[in-house]
Amino acid sequence: MSELPSGPHSFYEGRPKGPVDLDSVVTCIEIDGKPANQPTARVRLDEGLRVLVDWAEKIENPDFNVIDKDVRITFGTSDPIEFFLTNHQMNFDNQEAKFEAEPTREPALLSGKPSDGAFGLIVNGPRLNIPRQDGLTFKNENLNVTLHAFDHTHALYQGRARLHIAQAITHHFSASTADGKPMDGSTMFDHVGRLVAFLGFVKGTRIGFGQVQGNPEINADSYRLLGFTKHDRFDSPVNWFYRSLTAALPALFEGYVRRIATTEGKRTLGRAMQYYKAGNYTKTDATEIALLMSAAGLETMAYHVLCTEGGWSKALFKNATLADKLRACTRLMKITGDPTEKSDALKKIVKAKSSEKYDGFTLLADFRNGLTHAGDFSYTGEELGHAWFATQWLLEVMILTFLGYTGKYQDRRKQLGGWAGAQDDLPIEKNNE
Repeated sequence: MSELPSGPHSFYEGRPKGPVDLDSVVTCIEIDGKPANQPTARVRLDEGLRVLVDWAEKIENPDFNVIDKDVRITFGTSDPIEFFLTNHQMNFDNQEAKFEAEPTREPALLSGKPSDGAFGLIVNGPRLNIPRQDGLTFKNENLNVTLHAFDHTHALYQGRARLHIAQAITHHFSASTADGKPMDGSTMFDHVGRLVAFLGFVKGTRIGFGQVQGNPEINADSYRLLGFTKHDRFDSPVNWFYRSLTAALPALFEGYVRRIATTEGKRTLGRAMQYYKAGNYTKTDATEIALLMSAAGLETMAYHVLCTEGGWSKALFKNATLADKLRACTRLMKITGDPTEKSDALKKIVKAKSSEKYDGFTLLADFRNGLTHAGDFSYTGEELGHAWFATQWLLEVMILTFLGYTGKYQDRRKQLGGWAGAQDDLPIEKNNE
């Protein structure tokens, strides 16, 4: 197997959890506006992937209140970034002080000149079948982003190096403008952030990105993103995606970009995906809260679909029951089937109601309402778990359909906690064109 060419990614290869010494150059350190005295600084990522700056300097008059001082650090030609001291030591014999500081906000945006390309990292990314040489390319308006997995990432996914992993550097990406024109840092980060939010839907939880820098071969003074955005734990939840579906993601991402091109579409997808990821993440600790997050995502999707594309008035939506909203939304989106049809435990509850009007949508609404409002609503742990799987399944299918997806997917309801990788056709009417 031929090796990938060397590049910025090799700097992080084999060190998914840190520590990593970074090549960022510190040009000035100020404490309460006073420049440090001949500092020798080191910039690094620690074992938790936090950005830390260490330096030592000569001191003439020790300041015992230095921990409370305002600290600003300049990297290269960037504007100063605000830091706070996390540790300091003073040696009175040789009149030397040692300091450690981290940014008050991460990631920290270092200003710089626009660039037509960039490099960056992904933390806790999804498990994908990415072609080793070519990578996987996503088109986002005027930006092409190609994703690669690190060599060490396979071992992480296989479990050979997963003990005590909360976060790990899993992927690196290169980005370039389609027209070859330079792009400023804020726009670049926004566009990459869109892809990362989408990949979070693929994995089912929030993933992070950072350590982004403009193409240094073109301009050494280009922008940089120091540190990483927020992300959830490394482990992946069971969801709609399986790695054999990797090739379908660029086309699905095009549907995502199309939908977020409008203000309402962006708001709807943003909220629904946040609820979806929160539902997956909190399931480990509190299934009740996870179901409420899933139900909130469903109502978010239903409001947009029914009121924006289905002709419903806001008053009609407000007065309708949740069950009616979900039932109408699935019909409009041509989603087939009952969300509880894969669970014997839930079908038993529906059957016991002895009413033709009581179906799986009504049952899911009863769970949401029963968990939200005080009352005599009761359930077993099995019923709650199955109800959450059904609610989250419906949210997944709604989002996928909203993005125009018609391919294969993994039906989480068949697993109810397991992991299979079996694929089914998305449950939508085939004559819906």
